[in-house]
Amino acid sequence: MALRMIAELCGDDAAKWLEAERAAIFALESRLRLWDGILAKVRAQQRTFSA
Repeated sequence: MALRMIAELCGDDAAKWLEAERAAIFALESRLRLWDGILAKVRAQQRTFSA
């Protein structure tokens, strides 16, 4: 369903497809940084409680 929506928005425009791809990569990298940060905080708290 999401792919159909993107296809509808981008159509045959290669520049729009490239922009959509870059936006998707940026979103995934941002999400990864978020979860890596959360994991680091959890691990830091675990070290604090086990010390």
